[in-house]
Amino acid sequence: MKKLIDKYPRNGSFCFDNDILYKKDNVYLMDNHRMAAWCWANHIDEQEKYIIIHIDKHFDTLGNQIKEWTSPIKNGLKNLSLDEYDKIEYQKNEFERYKIFRWDNYIPIFHHYYSNQITEYAFYTHNQGDIPAELEKHITHCPSYNLFNYLFDCFSESNERLIINLDIDYFFCGNPNYFILFSDNAIKRLINDIFKLASDKKNILTIALSPDCCGSWKNSVNFIQKYFARYDIKIE
Repeated sequence: MKKLIDKYPRNGSFCFDNDILYKKDNVYLMDNHRMAAWCWANHIDEQEKYIIIHIDKHFDTLGNQIKEWTSPIKNGLKNLSLDEYDKIEYQKNEFERYKIFRWDNYIPIFHHYYSNQITEYAFYTHNQGDIPAELEKHITHCPSYNLFNYLFDCFSESNERLIINLDIDYFFCGNPNYFILFSDNAIKRLINDIFKLASDKKNILTIALSPDCCGSWKNSVNFIQKYFARYDIKIE
């Protein structure tokens, strides 16, 4: 995979930072989903419609300062370089400035710019977080049963293109002793279905390792090695 960001040593995957961002065709691998909106904006065709399939323990829909976050982005997300996206800030108050993009607010910001292109958000989550009312009306909350049994059947014949946003923390539970929630066969089947959908290069797949939510970098990397190596998705 092509390395767009690769920092050493790899520290905690904090909400304002990324340690890795790898790319292979239409597939992106990152330590958290903070960079996902940049990947989406630079991949999508603005003449097409999309469904966002969000598979994540969390909603990632913090939207309480959407006006302040979007105000400094004068020309939309597509015109931001990766470095600009990473570093762009907003003025929180007279004394404090913060990076705009966090690991939990990129979906509302993307929606602000591309809502006309998104026909649906299919959310497979553990219901952690809050959702702004403006975004909630576009979201379909889906059970795990549908995810593991019908994901490919539901979306393979879609008229819309797909943005598949997978965070592997969906598969983990427990603190401090993290463990895998689902069977080995279930995970393999789901990931195979995801990559069948992503085999259409007009779709896009963003994968987050979320080491802070999976117990450690070791847990996340081992998960990637076990389930993704066969698709040539690897982390060094």
